Amino acid sequence: MKNKLPIPQTAQSADKSKLTALLLVGSIFALMAPDVFAATGADDFQAIYERLLGWTQGSLGKALSLTFLIIGLIVGLVRGSLIGSVICVGAALALVTMPSILNSIFTATI
Repeated sequence: MKNKLPIPQTAQSADKSKLTALLLVGSIFALMAPDVFAATGADDFQAIYERLLGWTQGSLGKALSLTFLIIGLIVGLVRGSLIGSVICVGAALALVTMPSILNSIFTATI
């Protein structure tokens, strides 16, 4: 026979008050956020972006993609399943194609 102990009313009200306080503090922070972070013309991180883009689309990205494929094939042969190579091919494709997809998303105009 299971004991069905009711949760005390004070515990339920304490949880509700904590949630309400958390939502209130979160809304205050959201309303006080400065609009300066929403700027579109800032070039603060442009050098880092270009370096990472060059790495992923250059020889480093190709080398990492081939490494993913080789490791996936080895793991697939050891386990007797090629699912590891499929996952690694997906990772390699993501590494090569995601920068252009993300660039298209962030530079799209509505």
